[in-house]
Parts: sequence; structure tokens; C-alpha cells
Amino acid sequence: MVGADLTYGQLKNAPGVRCKGGRNRSDNVESMSDEERYEPPAADPATNRPTLGIKAAAKACGVHEDTIRRANRKGLFPNATKGAGGAVMIPVTDLLAAGYRLHAPQAVAEATKVIEDTASQAGQALAEMAELKAENRRLVADLARIEAQVAELKAEKAQLLDLMGLQLKALNAGATPERPQSRPFWRRGRE
Repeated sequence: MVGADLTYGQLKNAPGVRCKGGRNRSDNVESMSDEERYEPPAADPATNRPTLGIKAAAKACGVHEDTIRRANRKGLFPNATKGAGGAVMIPVTDLLAAGYRLHAPQAVAEATKVIEDTASQAGQALAEMAELKAENRRLVADLARIEAQVAELKAEKAQLLDLMGLQLKALNAGATPERPQSRPFWRRGRE
């Protein structure tokens, strides 16, 4: 039995020791197996920051494991090492340097993306609206110019009609209108 001479309180927080339920007796203490024992992630000796395996790094960054593997193959994690059993261990500093955010909730990341997309679309809409306002001002100016030309043409037309009326009266005043000679109806179709 482990720690028979130690009290329950001393053993309860000791690493590698599990206390059974019940009274505070030393016979309720047993040793934990290697599989049950929690070991914190290994630390990077250069920065004393933890290193994570591919699966843990993917979970911490909120991305798929294959994304982390591809980034490692591309060389984005220069300080990555092979751990026990050949597992790749990536320092947290390399993850941060590669642009990954640790423990960022995906909902926040998705909301941030939606906000950025909405802001981008709003900016494009504002630019398009400014272009449409400028085009509208140009079209209003063109319409005013065309309306002025139409008014000038109407005035010119009225003047020409008055002049033509006067000329027609002058022509009619000097000569009496002639009546065409009528012919008998039987000769009207000939000649």
C-alpha cells in the first residue's frame, strides 16, 4: 500500500495517487496506473511554453487535424519536434506565429467573419450608392438641358407657324380662289 504512514490530507493532492471514497483513512489510498495519471503537455525548452500534439493543437485552434498537418508539412511550425512514439509536438508559440488563435470559440470566429463580410458588403454598397448618386445628378442635369432645348424648339415652332400663317394670308389676300370647271359626270373619268 502506498503512503501508509501519510495522512489522507497529505495524499489527496499528491501526484500519482488516487483516494477512494469514504473516511479519511490511509487504507483508502491507492496508486494510480500510468494510463490514469494526467501528465501536462511537455514544455518547449526555449520558451517554457507547452507543446501540443496535432489533435490537441487542432482542438485548441478550432480547426481540423488535417489543417494542422498541412501547415506542419508546409513548414509553418519550425520548432515542431517528434515526441514519444513519433508523434509531432508543436510549440504553442509556433501556432500563434502561424496565425492560429488558441481556444477561440468557433461561434465567435464565425460571427467575426459574418461581421467582416457584412462590413465589406456595406462598404461596396456605399461606394455603389455614391456612384449612383453621381450618375443621378448627371442625368438630372441632362434632363434639364433637354427640357430647355424642347422649350426652345416649341417657341421656334410657334414662331414659324405664325410666320407661315401670315404668308398664307398674304397669298390669299391678293387672288380670289378659282373654282375648278366642272364637267359633266360622263366625261369626268376621261382625259
